[in-house]
Amino acid sequence: MKKALYKILIVAVLAIAMAAGAVSASCNNHQEEEGSTRPTFEKTEYVLAQNQSTDYSIVIPDDADDKTVFAANELVYFFREATGATLAVYEESDVAKTERLIVIGDTEMRKNANIEASADLKDTGSCLQTSGSNVYLFGDTSFGDVNAVYDFLDFTFNYRFYAEDEIAIDTVTSANLLNFTGYCNVPDIDNMAFMYGELNNGMQYTRRLRSINYYQSWISDMYAHTYFKILPPATYFADHEDWYSPATDEDGNPVAGPNLCLTRSDEMVDEFVKRVETLIEEDETRNYFMLGQEDNFGFCDCSSCKAEIERLGSSSAVMMEFTNEVVERVNAWLEENYPERGVHFMTFAYNHTKNPPTKTDVNGNQVLVSDSVKAADNLSVMFVINSVDYAVPYYENASVMSMLEGWSLVTDDITIWQYSTNFDNYMEPLFNWGTMKTNYETLSQYGVNYVVEQGSHNTNTATFTEMRLFVMSALARDTSLSTGELIDEFMNAYYKDAAPKMKELFEMYVNHLMKLVESGASVMSNGNYIMNANNWDYLLLERMLDKLDEALEAVKPLESTDSALYETLVSRIEKEGLWIRFCELTYHSGNFADINAARNEFVNDCYSYGITMASEGSNWDSVWS
Repeated sequence: MKKALYKILIVAVLAIAMAAGAVSASCNNHQEEEGSTRPTFEKTEYVLAQNQSTDYSIVIPDDADDKTVFAANELVYFFREATGATLAVYEESDVAKTERLIVIGDTEMRKNANIEASADLKDTGSCLQTSGSNVYLFGDTSFGDVNAVYDFLDFTFNYRFYAEDEIAIDTVTSANLLNFTGYCNVPDIDNMAFMYGELNNGMQYTRRLRSINYYQSWISDMYAHTYFKILPPATYFADHEDWYSPATDEDGNPVAGPNLCLTRSDEMVDEFVKRVETLIEEDETRNYFMLGQEDNFGFCDCSSCKAEIERLGSSSAVMMEFTNEVVERVNAWLEENYPERGVHFMTFAYNHTKNPPTKTDVNGNQVLVSDSVKAADNLSVMFVINSVDYAVPYYENASVMSMLEGWSLVTDDITIWQYSTNFDNYMEPLFNWGTMKTNYETLSQYGVNYVVEQGSHNTNTATFTEMRLFVMSALARDTSLSTGELIDEFMNAYYKDAAPKMKELFEMYVNHLMKLVESGASVMSNGNYIMNANNWDYLLLERMLDKLDEALEAVKPLESTDSALYETLVSRIEKEGLWIRFCELTYHSGNFADINAARNEFVNDCYSYGITMASEGSNWDSVWS
């Protein structure tokens, strides 16, 4: 690791007293604030709202899906928060007037006005266009419709989403329509899918983060590890042992191994294709389908697979040949039976198949081992970046960069699965603040448009989680933003009067983790490299808790002037102390007069915040047993 560069990254993170970051966009005919890339727009003569009244209405397509309907509802809600006025919502065929309309989505009205996207908006990009007294908010998909509404709110009312319970928006007595002319914005990372427990209670939090719900994108729930969903061993193994990698149980009886065998049976491929076609027919509403190996390090080691690996040079090449055949056959079926339907397939580059199917030519360059491993046009590869030190930028990891380069030869559409938690200990405040920005930049440079960011997916956590989601969401949309400025903005909005002390706490944590990393500790998605007794001195933890007490003291005056806000801030501050208390209770139990009582109190506090799991596979009952 290059220490000098690493320190530069951390200095950027610690620059949390700087001004709020800018938002990039692709725009025409607008002004820009001096020293900022955030666009500004002139006011038109048309009044959106005045004195809690409006002449404007919202129009959506007659066949609007749930995302476009959600976009309209969000606009109604936040428009009312800003102006006190309530917008009526009409389906296109029901609206009588033709002026003073806010038109959302793919409407005939927009098409008749010859208003189209000025760029490739991909899945989540957005456009705003003013035409007379009307304004059009849209994307190429309904995900873009949602983002267009948030862009409109941002520019019109300075809307800013920080967390589920912290949203900023100006309140005004009068607002004019802005002259949006040719504004379009395409995020640097188009599809950002966060897998965090905080996002499991409905879609609102996810969509306000401008992200997508990973689980809801997939045809017939065919996401992640799908080989055995498509061909369940319970259904097929008894009659088709050769469809699965060979294995035996403890008594020596044959059982299905860790994955499918991809080379021994044409009959297996036929059934696999038929099952994929059936699953596609059963779900007409979604477009993604994962053809993904199982969640282990195994690959079939039968003689046939070994021979193919020897011929092609890697197990990933065998996987790509199999997957290409499946996709090509399903594509032919789709063309014949559902020619208007677009299905996007993915497969995993994961564990045993993580190394791309490439070789080095005489000039030292990576080349494909065979044309047969080049992905079909509608097949992307989801490269899982695991077993890496997340405190080190990807571009300094030769292995990661080599694999990115190799897979970019296989497919023009690499997708990424990466991690931002320690699955063995959810109480670790994962120290990747200095690499978030550069990693998103690296992925964007390789044309990555879809990133799964897996955190503590099955529980809430208390490790600067709300701030982490806010910062990751902003950086994924615009990699030019400053991590430090985003942290500063969040702290001021979320902790308010306590922000200075919470910044000091965060700086204590960052400085300590930087020292640990520089002394050789690794930030991993598993293990106890950071979370152990040697790394967390009791006096350091006490100083951190003292800083939380100072933060609580800073908001104390609010108790008599705004009791609701006071209770909210106390809750936020005390929540951030949970991971510190966990370290004391785990590594310094001798400092407690009644350790069991202290641990019980701690667990009860965790449950009150929805923190139900200590790690991916265990709840609190097993932590100190």
